[in-house]
Amino acid sequence: MINTASLLFTLAEHSPQIYFAYNLANKNFIYINPAFESFFQVSASQASTAKLFAMVHPDDQDRLEQSFIDLQPDIFKNNIEFRMILPDGKEYHLQLNLLIQCEEGNQNILTGYIEDRTEVENSSIKLDEFANKKNTILNIISHDLAGPLGSIQNIAAILSRKTNLVEDQEIKRWVLLIEEISKKSVHTIQEFVKQEFVELPGGDQ
Repeated sequence: MINTASLLFTLAEHSPQIYFAYNLANKNFIYINPAFESFFQVSASQASTAKLFAMVHPDDQDRLEQSFIDLQPDIFKNNIEFRMILPDGKEYHLQLNLLIQCEEGNQNILTGYIEDRTEVENSSIKLDEFANKKNTILNIISHDLAGPLGSIQNIAAILSRKTNLVEDQEIKRWVLLIEEISKKSVHTIQEFVKQEFVELPGGDQ
């Protein structure tokens, strides 16, 4: 018979995800995988919830603590997101998944795994920053550039009516050409800005 527990143990030992098991009665870790030791730079004998909780971002501590309070046996709780500041001074975005299991002797064992979401979160932040910069540039184009061109168009339209009194046909053509070019330029800018706003994250698709 295949020993599935052994297979899962081997998987945890090689996984880049952080796996652990914690005895709630004895308040000690009964298992941490190599990824846990590498990430937090601690061994199983050194690991403690107090030491780890001290690394949690102050703004996330209350929310994380409440997530533990809300845990119920045999109900899997996933996607608990929080930040940690490790001894290297770097901030990490983590996602915690937990399950309390009752073992022999009525011992409650907290098992779980942590995923490092830092790169994903940083990429998302950079995309938001890029979108905001793009938004700013589009506003500049739509107001600071389209505005003066619109004024030129209006002035050219007024001049075109005034040139009815002018005999020089070439002047009339130039004025009409200025009006036409300005009008097309304003329309082009408006269509470009409209399309770019649609393509921004969160825009209408």
